[in-house]
Amino acid sequence: MYQITQEDFLQIRAEALEENPEAAAFTVTFEVMERMFPPYLYARRGSFPCKEDLEDCLMTAEMRIAQRLRRYYFERADMEQTPESLQRWMFAVLKNCHYTVLRQSEAGREVLNRLQQQTARDLGVTYTGDGQMILDEGNDGGFDDLFRREETAQMRDLLTRCFTETAQGKNDVQILLAWMTVGALMLCRDMKKKDAIALISDADPTMRELLSLLRRLLSQLDWLTLSDRDWTVIGERLDRMHADGRSVGDLKFGDFTGQSTREYISKSINKRNDAFRRSASDLEFEF
Repeated sequence: MYQITQEDFLQIRAEALEENPEAAAFTVTFEVMERMFPPYLYARRGSFPCKEDLEDCLMTAEMRIAQRLRRYYFERADMEQTPESLQRWMFAVLKNCHYTVLRQSEAGREVLNRLQQQTARDLGVTYTGDGQMILDEGNDGGFDDLFRREETAQMRDLLTRCFTETAQGKNDVQILLAWMTVGALMLCRDMKKKDAIALISDADPTMRELLSLLRRLLSQLDWLTLSDRDWTVIGERLDRMHADGRSVGDLKFGDFTGQSTREYISKSINKRNDAFRRSASDLEFEF
């Protein structure tokens, strides 16, 4: 997910200072939101009755944020003035718009009711006497935990597909090993992607060492059943000879590229994610 930078923060603040907010272009503000919000909403697309509701949510949130920027920067003493705080506030507005959109249609209310019931069971949320839950900016009522589980389920599907491709030899083994190891670290150790990439980069493993780490991680995932043959296929790929006369398993990431290990892994993973999204058969719509 795109992270708001200090430069973004200052440029958005300058846009909030426009003398006539109604006529302001908010160019940087909208550019930043268009980077942050679509991936977040796409991961939650199943909670929207239809594509139009999702698009309405995105547009409403963007307009509401633009209208309230001056208030955020200059009228609320309780708001921390940092890029991270601005990003949290923007997502709080987006989440509230999400719930508002759901309440506007019968199908949406059914989805919202289902989420509320699940939240009550899983998180022990208490509702008011009339069955309503009060949501304000900065409080998502526990729904975000549910959405994190949805994202985890998607990661599981992608990880399984990625392993299949590795075993079938469709892509460079070092790239897919990196993708799977980062995914496994995110699932097994609850790590952020950037932290998982940093861990691998700092360790600077050979491909055989990376495979060993991956096997230890995947052994913790009881939903991913792998046979000895599956692992043998990958091992055979690591036994292949590289152009420099060494086996692929003895190489490190720096032997495949002139980029830094961290940059190479990050770019490779982003490329694989994009490819998976484009080829996924269950995509209902794209941004």
